[in-house]
Amino acid sequence: MSRSWVSLTAPVALAALALLSLTVASLVRTVRGSVVALAPIRAEQGLTFNAAGDLVLNLEGRTLASSARGLRFTLTRPTGGPGSVIPLRPVAFRTEVSSSSRTRLELYRFTLLSAGSYVLRVSGIDRTRDYGSDAIVFTRPVRAAIVVHVLSLIVLGAVFIGLLVVSGLSLTGRPVTPARTPSPQPIERPTTLEDAIARSVAIVRARTVVRGGIPHYQVMETWAGAVPSHLTGADQPEGLIIDPGIAMALGYRPVEGQYVILLLAPPTARSVERPSVFLAEPIDILPIVDGRVVYAPGSLGTRRELTIAELRRLTR
Repeated sequence: MSRSWVSLTAPVALAALALLSLTVASLVRTVRGSVVALAPIRAEQGLTFNAAGDLVLNLEGRTLASSARGLRFTLTRPTGGPGSVIPLRPVAFRTEVSSSSRTRLELYRFTLLSAGSYVLRVSGIDRTRDYGSDAIVFTRPVRAAIVVHVLSLIVLGAVFIGLLVVSGLSLTGRPVTPARTPSPQPIERPTTLEDAIARSVAIVRARTVVRGGIPHYQVMETWAGAVPSHLTGADQPEGLIIDPGIAMALGYRPVEGQYVILLLAPPTARSVERPSVFLAEPIDILPIVDGRVVYAPGSLGTRRELTIAELRRLTR
């Protein structure tokens, strides 16, 4: 590639780096600016909120796992009486913000109908523990703003790294576009279940585990044949990784924790460009539901419904 590309990519990379710095600074300002009140962890104390609205009760400290364990919070108006307790709603998906020395974790959300004085009570305090480095932090909700900032950082970081790679390739004279490699031939669909079993290099019962959006299949039992050791994930606790294109073509959608029967095809020749990556290619994936499987559910001519015991007898 011509080095003239550097004159185009370098300024854009610098702009992306500048935007990264601005986004980080904006994220820090957003997190710090959301703080409404700070309070130590003690059994009872008075608080004053200058404005009504939605707020979040956070715990901030160095070891939040041990600090939050067993603590229960109650926020009331100082006048007491019916309706004086402010409902605290537990946060189902907690946002955690960390710095080099401290971490802030969302615990509860609540709504103040009016500004003024309130009483915060904390029960479950461990008398043998020093809470001096921990604090209760009340903030405005900033989850949406944090998500936008994080996504922006990911995009800008990817752009910056991509431009650095393009610039480096331009300086070394290497092509940016990768060499085209032939696509693997699709597996021919067997006509019958017996045909599928006969073509399989291995038949296993596996458990579906989704990690980072990628389904893995932990082999629990091998019914027939042997799983090729060079397949990606064959020697990992997370399990095999199935070729996603073939799985989608079969109409299969992974479900976390579901047990399935994998009919694995013999490995096909792959490009030498990435010799260490061999995804398992299934002839079929049969989810186990109530102890039964269905082969070719969309085909009237070849559809078979069997119990696990019946299917296993066919594989012997």
